[in-house]
Amino acid sequence: MAVSGERYARNSRPHARRRRHSRSEPSILGNADKLPLFIASALIAVAIIFGGGGTPAPRMELVVELAALLALVAAVWTNIRRNGAPEKLDWPLAIMLLIMPLVALIQLVPLPPAIWQSLPNRGIESAALALVGAAHNWMPISVSPARTLSALLSFIPPLVVAILVARLPIRGRTYLLLVLGVLGVISAAVGTVQLASGSADLLRFYHYTHERYATGFQASRNAQGDILVLCAMAVITAAVILRRAGNRALTTPIVGAGLAVMLISLLLTGSRAGIALSGVAVVLAVLLIAPRMRLLGARALGILLVGALALGTVGFVTAHDNSRLQRTFGRFSMDDGSRVKIWEDSVYAIH
Repeated sequence: MAVSGERYARNSRPHARRRRHSRSEPSILGNADKLPLFIASALIAVAIIFGGGGTPAPRMELVVELAALLALVAAVWTNIRRNGAPEKLDWPLAIMLLIMPLVALIQLVPLPPAIWQSLPNRGIESAALALVGAAHNWMPISVSPARTLSALLSFIPPLVVAILVARLPIRGRTYLLLVLGVLGVISAAVGTVQLASGSADLLRFYHYTHERYATGFQASRNAQGDILVLCAMAVITAAVILRRAGNRALTTPIVGAGLAVMLISLLLTGSRAGIALSGVAVVLAVLLIAPRMRLLGARALGILLVGALALGTVGFVTAHDNSRLQRTFGRFSMDDGSRVKIWEDSVYAIH
């Protein structure tokens, strides 16, 4: 009896181990190929960290564009080694990738004199070219071909990211959403240091920037606001996907802390557009979470409402005595008419 009992114990141990293993939560990455993930993650990080200067920082733009080309070459090389030939893109994605840079590309195509001289507000340009005997030259639609070419080249990073993401499974895309969230928190932390340093202007990466506001890796507070809103939406989406996949252990506290950091930093940017766009993130959260709230019942919905009221109360009290937040909210009452003038100038230029 003792021997048979011992055999039973030995035979049952592997099954017990298997049962314990089956109950463990699935990995975020699962069986996803890690090299394409690394390439896409690295490119997104380079774009956010080094691509915040825009047109006035052409060298940094060039760094991001070259990084995108290297990432594309590395991804194609990896795909060829694995499959023997590069994979073809789905036709809807291919059409979208062709349409995105089409406007800038069309503006760079040289046109006959009879066409470009008939375009609006080309009289001064025609007269200037006539003085140097170049009135019959073919000219593009763009009045600044160099800047239009720069705009065309700036499409390289997003197009490459779209190609890389299209080749990833859902787990890989979820991982990239988390990468965006981490980058958003890091950018928010950089903005906090910028404000805390005062006149020392620590971690200001561009000399043309909004000095009294948190801009993170960006030169413009509006660009930083857009980055934080996009990262917040990425975190919300990733959290919902992970919870549905069974990764629930730390999802709620980590996501909540990350969103709180990004929301506070968004207020410190002073970007009216960014703060207004944060409503998009709120709508996304409601659309994704509301179905689960219906499943959980009125108790969960009540907890959510109480939490929202508590957060709003704390935010109101904090903003009431915070000069930086008061400066941000004060910008909403500013109406110098500059944006309206931009729209009026745009309409005049078109006509």
